[in-house]
Amino acid sequence: MRNRSLQQFFALYRKNALIAWRNIYATLLRLIIAPFLFLILALLIDKALQANSSTTQQYQNVPNPSPQLVGPIPSCHSDMYIGSNYCTEILYAPSNGVTQAIMDYVVANNSIPITATAYASYCLCKSR
Repeated sequence: MRNRSLQQFFALYRKNALIAWRNIYATLLRLIIAPFLFLILALLIDKALQANSSTTQQYQNVPNPSPQLVGPIPSCHSDMYIGSNYCTEILYAPSNGVTQAIMDYVVANNSIPITATAYASYCLCKSR
Protein backbone atom coordinates (compact mmCIF):
# COMPACT_ATOMS: atom_id res chain seq x y z
CA MET A 1 0.00 0.00 0.00
CA ARG A 2 2.83 2.38 0.87
CA ASN A 3 4.64 1.68 -2.38
CA ARG A 4 1.50 2.54 -4.37
CA SER A 5 1.12 5.85 -2.49
CA LEU A 6 4.69 6.80 -3.34
CA GLN A 7 4.11 5.88 -6.99
CA GLN A 8 0.99 8.06 -7.09
CA PHE A 9 2.83 10.95 -5.41
CA PHE A 10 5.74 10.87 -7.85
CA ALA A 11 3.41 10.47 -10.83
CA LEU A 12 1.41 13.55 -9.81
CA TYR A 13 4.60 15.45 -9.02
CA ARG A 14 6.02 14.66 -12.47
CA LYS A 15 2.71 15.64 -14.13
CA ASN A 16 2.63 18.98 -12.29
CA ALA A 17 6.29 19.65 -13.12
CA LEU A 18 5.59 19.04 -16.82
CA ILE A 19 2.57 21.34 -16.75
CA ALA A 20 4.61 24.03 -14.97
CA TRP A 21 7.41 23.71 -17.55
CA ARG A 22 5.00 23.89 -20.49
CA ASN A 23 3.30 27.00 -19.03
CA ILE A 24 6.45 28.79 -17.92
CA TYR A 25 4.86 32.25 -18.03
CA ALA A 26 1.97 31.22 -15.81
CA THR A 27 4.40 29.56 -13.42
CA LEU A 28 6.56 32.68 -13.21
CA LEU A 29 3.48 34.81 -12.68
CA ARG A 30 2.30 32.55 -9.89
CA LEU A 31 5.65 32.19 -8.12
CA ILE A 32 7.43 35.51 -8.63
CA ILE A 33 5.39 38.35 -10.10
CA ALA A 34 2.18 38.04 -8.05
CA PRO A 35 3.92 38.06 -4.62
CA PHE A 36 6.14 40.94 -5.77
CA LEU A 37 3.10 42.99 -6.82
CA PHE A 38 1.40 42.19 -3.52
CA LEU A 39 4.48 43.40 -1.63
CA ILE A 40 4.52 46.65 -3.60
CA LEU A 41 0.81 47.16 -2.89
CA ALA A 42 1.35 46.56 0.84
CA LEU A 43 4.23 49.06 0.90
CA LEU A 44 2.12 51.68 -0.90
CA ILE A 45 -0.73 51.23 1.58
CA ASP A 46 1.75 51.56 4.47
CA LYS A 47 3.17 54.80 3.02
CA ALA A 48 -0.35 56.16 2.52
CA LEU A 49 -1.27 55.40 6.12
CA GLN A 50 1.93 57.04 7.38
CA ALA A 51 1.24 60.15 5.30
CA ASN A 52 -2.32 60.28 6.58
CA SER A 53 -1.33 60.00 10.25
CA SER A 54 1.72 62.28 10.04
CA THR A 55 -0.43 65.41 10.42
CA THR A 56 -1.68 64.50 13.89
CA GLN A 57 0.44 65.42 16.89
CA GLN A 58 0.28 61.90 18.28
CA TYR A 59 2.57 60.61 15.52
CA GLN A 60 4.93 63.57 15.28
CA ASN A 61 8.20 64.04 17.12
CA VAL A 62 7.45 67.05 19.32
CA PRO A 63 10.50 68.01 21.44
CA ASN A 64 8.64 70.65 23.54
CA PRO A 65 4.96 69.73 23.62
CA SER A 66 2.43 72.15 25.01
CA PRO A 67 0.48 70.94 28.04
CA GLN A 68 -3.12 70.00 27.45
CA LEU A 69 -5.88 70.17 30.00
CA VAL A 70 -7.47 66.99 31.25
CA GLY A 71 -11.23 67.16 31.06
CA PRO A 72 -13.60 66.33 33.87
CA ILE A 73 -14.80 62.84 34.69
CA PRO A 74 -18.12 62.45 32.86
CA SER A 75 -21.25 61.31 34.60
CA CYS A 76 -22.31 57.80 33.66
CA HIS A 77 -25.95 58.61 34.49
CA SER A 78 -26.22 60.81 31.41
CA ASP A 79 -24.93 58.07 29.10
CA MET A 80 -27.63 56.91 26.72
CA TYR A 81 -26.42 53.29 26.79
CA ILE A 82 -26.25 52.91 30.57
CA GLY A 83 -29.38 54.95 31.27
CA SER A 84 -30.62 55.51 34.78
CA ASN A 85 -29.32 52.18 36.12
CA TYR A 86 -26.88 52.15 39.01
CA CYS A 87 -23.38 52.87 37.78
CA THR A 88 -19.98 53.52 39.32
CA GLU A 89 -18.08 56.33 37.65
CA ILE A 90 -14.74 55.69 39.36
CA LEU A 91 -13.43 52.45 40.80
CA TYR A 92 -10.04 52.65 42.46
CA ALA A 93 -7.63 50.47 44.40
CA PRO A 94 -6.05 50.04 46.91
CA SER A 95 -8.32 51.28 49.64
CA ASN A 96 -6.13 53.17 52.10
CA GLY A 97 -5.82 56.68 53.50
CA VAL A 98 -3.64 58.04 50.69
CA THR A 99 -5.88 56.91 47.84
CA GLN A 100 -8.96 58.03 49.75
CA ALA A 101 -7.43 61.52 50.13
CA ILE A 102 -6.61 61.61 46.40
CA MET A 103 -10.15 60.57 45.51
CA ASP A 104 -11.64 63.17 47.84
CA TYR A 105 -9.52 65.81 46.06
CA VAL A 106 -10.66 64.59 42.62
CA VAL A 107 -14.33 64.60 43.66
CA ALA A 108 -14.03 68.09 45.18
CA ASN A 109 -12.32 69.58 42.09
CA ASN A 110 -14.32 67.92 39.30
CA SER A 111 -16.49 70.38 37.36
CA ILE A 112 -19.28 67.80 37.07
CA PRO A 113 -20.58 66.91 40.56
CA ILE A 114 -19.77 63.36 41.65
CA THR A 115 -21.93 61.87 44.38
CA ALA A 116 -20.50 59.70 47.11
CA THR A 117 -22.19 56.62 45.65
CA ALA A 118 -20.67 57.19 42.22
CA TYR A 119 -17.15 56.19 43.25
CA ALA A 120 -15.97 53.25 45.29
CA SER A 121 -12.78 51.49 46.32
CA TYR A 122 -11.97 48.02 45.16
CA CYS A 123 -10.31 45.66 47.58
CA LEU A 124 -7.53 43.54 46.11
CA CYS A 125 -7.51 41.39 49.24
CA LYS A 126 -7.26 37.62 49.15
CA SER A 127 -10.54 36.06 50.14
CA ARG A 128 -10.22 33.11 52.46
